[in-house]
Amino acid sequence: AAGGVDAPALAQTELGNLLFTLAREYGGTVLYDGTAVLLCTSVLASYLAVHNAASRYLFALGRERVLPVWLGRIHPRHASPHIGSITASVVAAVSLTGFAVAGADPYLSYAAGAIGLGTLGVIALQAAAALSVVVFFIGHPDRSVWRTAIAPGIGFLGFTTGLILAGTHYSVLTGSDSAVVNAVPVVLILAAILGVLVALRLRRTDPTTYAGIAAAYARS
Repeated sequence: AAGGVDAPALAQTELGNLLFTLAREYGGTVLYDGTAVLLCTSVLASYLAVHNAASRYLFALGRERVLPVWLGRIHPRHASPHIGSITASVVAAVSLTGFAVAGADPYLSYAAGAIGLGTLGVIALQAAAALSVVVFFIGHPDRSVWRTAIAPGIGFLGFTTGLILAGTHYSVLTGSDSAVVNAVPVVLILAAILGVLVALRLRRTDPTTYAGIAAAYARS
């Protein structure tokens, strides 16, 4: 439908509307409307998944006393991490309000920056997880060098390469030429530095709590 030499030009012209344009042209209104509904529900499901993951992370970090302990509370009736959920909602609302006050486009500015930052964050976490496997098994030798060194090492190099490419071509990732939007990755760098500083401080001032981080998960 959009193949051949004209495909790149068509994609650059239509951008996010390409799928909908093709759906309307070749499937009519029914396919067009169905595609729109599926897209909206998929985006909603993705946002809910990210929100729930953020709530659980805040809850876990509060329970481990890395963040304020009140984040580690659960709802007395539903046993859900409601404090973490409310906190994640407040952070999102504050950031969205900032963009709204500045008069920025909610899709081209806020959504593009948030999606781009989330993508970089996931890649960075995957790279860190792969590296942690290699580092852990240096002190805990295992019979399988492939599983403990080679495979995670290859993964680390791959994710790191992807992170560098995504970071250096961030404007392509977001599809925005806004200087504010394309400066958002600085937040990720600052968060990483802050996390390292907090961990070092916790290891120095409260070694028991530091040693107990994720200990239950490690034992299981």
